[in-house]
Amino acid sequence: EFGLSVPAVQWAHTREKVLVMEFAGGTTLGQLDLATLSIDERKRIAAVLIDGFLFMLLDEGFFHADPHAGNLLYDQGRLW
Repeated sequence: EFGLSVPAVQWAHTREKVLVMEFAGGTTLGQLDLATLSIDERKRIAAVLIDGFLFMLLDEGFFHADPHAGNLLYDQGRLW
């Protein structure tokens, strides 16, 4: 458990060319005013993201190929 959530695939609605996933609410990291978060929370976010990406690369063998602040969500401490 890294503290990084991944929306579940909705298989009943997914087809060969369409991927449907559960809704993940929050604010993108690109839109988030990080200055409003404590230094400890900012460090936690960084650690969760680093651990999550290393896990994907080194343990799972596949990874999020477009990791930028617009594709990562923050919602009251939860990272998507």
